[in-house]
Amino acid sequence: MAYFALFYEAVNDFIARRGAYRDEHLQLACEAHARGELVLAGALADPADGALLIFQGESPAVAEAFARQDPYVKNALITNWTVRTGPWWWATSRASLRPKRRRRSRPEMIARLWSARTTPALSDSYLQHFTESVRPDWGASRASWCDGQYAPAPGSVEILVTTYWVSFAAIDAFAGADREAAVVAAEAAALLTDYDRRVRHYEVAIAESPQPLRANRCSAQLSLWTSPERSGQRP
Repeated sequence: MAYFALFYEAVNDFIARRGAYRDEHLQLACEAHARGELVLAGALADPADGALLIFQGESPAVAEAFARQDPYVKNALITNWTVRTGPWWWATSRASLRPKRRRRSRPEMIARLWSARTTPALSDSYLQHFTESVRPDWGASRASWCDGQYAPAPGSVEILVTTYWVSFAAIDAFAGADREAAVVAAEAAALLTDYDRRVRHYEVAIAESPQPLRANRCSAQLSLWTSPERSGQRP
């Protein structure tokens, strides 16, 4: 499908004389547009000495047929008309000038969330286990920290561990074939009253981090939600 430009050259008093034929001309244009032949059209101004009509089709015949039927041409308001052939194609269009949506790239960071429950008495022991056993097992290339927070749940502590990974491949190397399975050592399970058997993964869209994660590395955050009675603080 190609585009063809139909150029009209009009008489000097074109605007004053076209009124008698304008409705018929516009009807012809609407029919051509409905058939998908006429793309856009309009009279030139300052000076009003012609018009430009853009057609699409397999050949310039669609534009030529329109000109021969146009009452402006048949009644000598158009002194000359030409169809610019080539054919020629759009280099740009309204659609191509619209901002294109950026295709989402692969995530640069993946968050892995796991939670567990324990008692206030055991929470300190789990924190010690996390600090002395879990973090060292990750190696020096991984950083971890703790952030205590409080919620009104008397007599219980909820633990949330969030780890950040550079890729799903790195997670698979840590978790094994079933990446959604929680990795909980027996000594850790003994310090918990309940824990999630499955984890959740999220692609991190926006992150504020002092340094980007390097290849095959992750960072972790452990948060404790405990009762106000134990913390001595209001939630």
